[in-house]
Amino acid sequence: MPAYDVADIESRLAAAAQSWTDDLRAALCERFGEERGLALFKRYRDAFPAAYSEDFLARTAVTDLERLEELTSETDLQMSLYRPVEEATDVRRFKIYRYGDPISLSDLLPMLQHMGVRVVDERPYHVDRPGEPTAWIELERYFPTPLRDRYGAQM
Repeated sequence: MPAYDVADIESRLAAAAQSWTDDLRAALCERFGEERGLALFKRYRDAFPAAYSEDFLARTAVTDLERLEELTSETDLQMSLYRPVEEATDVRRFKIYRYGDPISLSDLLPMLQHMGVRVVDERPYHVDRPGEPTAWIELERYFPTPLRDRYGAQM
């Protein structure tokens, strides 16, 4: 009969039983301490849509809500450009954080193309906090394209 690591099995079962919301609470308390973490959890517990929680880990939500917390008005904008570890090496992500209406991809695309990127996917996520304006996290997944000079030669 094979030997089983009972502690490991129990640990895995406990992790599997935890919800994304449980993970968010733990990640907030770890980052901000119990008092501030629980206050933020109360505001954001039900704010993220199901699509967001399927696409991102709770610890990513902590980073995203930090960006949202920095916004002070509908004219403010926060941005994040990064290479996700789980993606192919040539894939980058660009997130835009704002209040109010989402930014239209048709408005954003020319600017991103001018920066030398080819957008392959867009996902807007609304963040609804009770009694506060709707916030948006807009994710663009893209491939950087090589910069070219005015004659079309790769630089």
